[in-house]
Amino acid sequence: LLRRVHTDGSYASAGDPRVIFGLGASASVERVLVRWPDGSVEEWSGLAPDRYWTLARGEGRRGQP
Repeated sequence: LLRRVHTDGSYASAGDPRVIFGLGASASVERVLVRWPDGSVEEWSGLAPDRYWTLARGEGRRGQP
């Protein structure tokens, strides 16, 4: 799945910055890849389902674009 985050909006408003994925019948998350605007890629694994995670740049394992 691919989701793009847009936090821009109009005066005194903004969009929701959360990216929410459904897992369907799966009970676990294998990995999450984030491609940052500069083209760099980071990977997170071992994330438990049914909760929100904050993925911060520089805290994931660096990957190949």
